[in-house]
Amino acid sequence: LAEGCVSLGEKKNHLLSPSRKKRGLAISKAIRRLEKGEGVEMEEELRDMKAHKDYYNMLHAVSDAQQGIPQLCPCGALTKEMSEFGFHCYAPDWIGFGFSDKPQPGYGFNYTEKEYHEAFDKLLDTLEIKSPFFLVVQGFLVGSYGLTWALKNPSKVEKIAILNTPLTVSSPVPVLFKQLRIPLFGEFTCQNAILAERFIEGGSPYVLKNEKADVYRLPYLSSGGPGFALLETAKKINFGDTLGQIANGFSSGSWDKPTLLAWGIADKYLSQSIAEEFEKQNPQNVKLQLIEGAGHLPQEDWPEKVVAALRSFF
Repeated sequence: LAEGCVSLGEKKNHLLSPSRKKRGLAISKAIRRLEKGEGVEMEEELRDMKAHKDYYNMLHAVSDAQQGIPQLCPCGALTKEMSEFGFHCYAPDWIGFGFSDKPQPGYGFNYTEKEYHEAFDKLLDTLEIKSPFFLVVQGFLVGSYGLTWALKNPSKVEKIAILNTPLTVSSPVPVLFKQLRIPLFGEFTCQNAILAERFIEGGSPYVLKNEKADVYRLPYLSSGGPGFALLETAKKINFGDTLGQIANGFSSGSWDKPTLLAWGIADKYLSQSIAEEFEKQNPQNVKLQLIEGAGHLPQEDWPEKVVAALRSFF
């Protein structure tokens, strides 16, 4: 299932594209075959999967989620690598991003923290994930919502890995998200087709190759939906409240789950000092591992190093 795009959507209203539906049906049939244990190889694979930790979920950052889970997607590369080591991986696109639906605000989805939490709960129910799983979170906005979801559902999480995500009340908010909250100017800014790639390059020591930049650009060129989804999400989040929840919720005495900070040290948005400050608040349960040469999206810059860190931790 490494490269299968799992959409966060309501069963009736927000649907996958026909091509994705076909892939989803194929995946569902494969899962049923595994559950029935058809064939010796299927039985061996099923036993091997059960011998490892059950599930590994990755919640995309805003920019990363724009491109779904095609071959070029960095999260897709991570899930492929991790699945080869026996992990059962899902990398869902949040509603409004990637290949998930982008409903108009006010028509079944309003891009609030509460609704994103509910959407993730529905996904877990649909996938019948009952046992505690490994959670991987990265980035601003919906990445932060992944952390606040974990704080509200600690019994569902066995371990959590955090890649370059705002963690303290002192974490700076990038200029882009401030611009999106300006009336009229935000509506104009969100329709910039090179928005995602410029945000990624702004937080990285590298420049995207043309073929990868094209993938990030494609959703914005195909419709106005991705831009307006990003705009609405940026307008609805309360950065101060959300970061306060995260800083207090993961401190000593409040959070006891093993937590890894796999941190790209060349991040131009979130400095290494933020990760160090976060670790000091709960040194018994939070461990920092620096990813040299990686920026804000370490899974994009150095996926091999991120996979090595995740394998060792999980």
